[in-house]
Order: sequence, then structure tokens, then C-alpha cells
Amino acid sequence: MAYTILKKQNLFLLLIFISSLSLYAHPHMKIQAYSYNYFNENGLQGVYMQWEYDPMFSSQLIYNYDIDNNMEFSADEALELKIKYFDNIVDSNYYTYFYINDKLIENPEPVSFKAVIDKVDVVMILSFFVPLNITKTGYVDIRYGFNDKSQYTAFFIPQSSIRAKGEGYKLKKEHINQFGEITYSYKMK
Repeated sequence: MAYTILKKQNLFLLLIFISSLSLYAHPHMKIQAYSYNYFNENGLQGVYMQWEYDPMFSSQLIYNYDIDNNMEFSADEALELKIKYFDNIVDSNYYTYFYINDKLIENPEPVSFKAVIDKVDVVMILSFFVPLNITKTGYVDIRYGFNDKSQYTAFFIPQSSIRAKGEGYKLKKEHINQFGEITYSYKMK
């Protein structure tokens, strides 16, 4: 009898422990991530990123950084947002990673940071450019994606094809994993 009660208690504790693990795995914010690959005659210059935050997290950031409550970030408000929020994710490589020909590269610092509020959907959109300056010849395999190792941020890529701008390149082997990764090969013509 005592053995059966002990067995049931252990099973109950095990179930509580297992179910509590899922509390640590759910994201606290969701980001729809769009990207545009920019080419020139030398190769891949970089990737322009645009992140659209979910309404809940957007409302927190808008409340904290749109100081005058006009649903627009002034230059000073956007700079404060960049310094206090965006620059703090530098240790997480801005939640991005890049592989060139299966080799992980060190993330360059993003430039051209911009923060806007979509007044229709009342969500915040951050955009920035990641300079890569890849000038390799032949086919180049590119893989990049979004990942928050803490699992507090979930990324979703709604686009169904690679978005590229510029001239002199040819894409092949395109693939988008809508839960965070884009891969393709390109060759300069």
C-alpha cells in the first residue's frame, strides 16, 4: 500500500515537472521577419531586414518609447529605442546568423536602423541593413535565419520566395523555412 502511494506521488511530481518545462519554451513575442537581398556587379552587398512585432509586444515598446504619444517615433525616440532595446540584443547577434558556403560568419553590425509604427495595425516595425559584401566567384551558398536561443522570441517568415534586388546575379536552389531560415545559391552573371 505505501509503495503504491509513493509510486503515485512520484508519478504526480513527474507530471508536474514535465508540464512546467513547457512554460519555459513558449515565446514572449512573435516577429514576422521579411528580408531583401541586395546585389550589385560585385556580388551580395547585404540583406535588408524588416521585423514586424506582434501587437502585444509592440504596445509595450510604443508605450515606452513614443514619449509624446503621437504614434510616430521622432529621431530622438527612435535613437533611444535603438540604444535601449535593439543594441541590447547584440550579444544574441541581433537574433540573426549567416552561413556562407556552410561557414558561419561573424555578424556584421547592422546599419540604417529605422523604427516606425504601423498606425492601421498598431504594430512596431524595425528595419535595418546587414552589410555582407560577398564578392566570391562561382555559385555561393547562402543560409541565414533568425533565432533567439532563449526561446522568448518566435520568428515567422511569411514570404514565399527569395526577394532580391539589383542586377547581374542568378538565383537557384531557393528554400524558405517559414519558421526562421532562408537558403539559396547565387552566381554572378
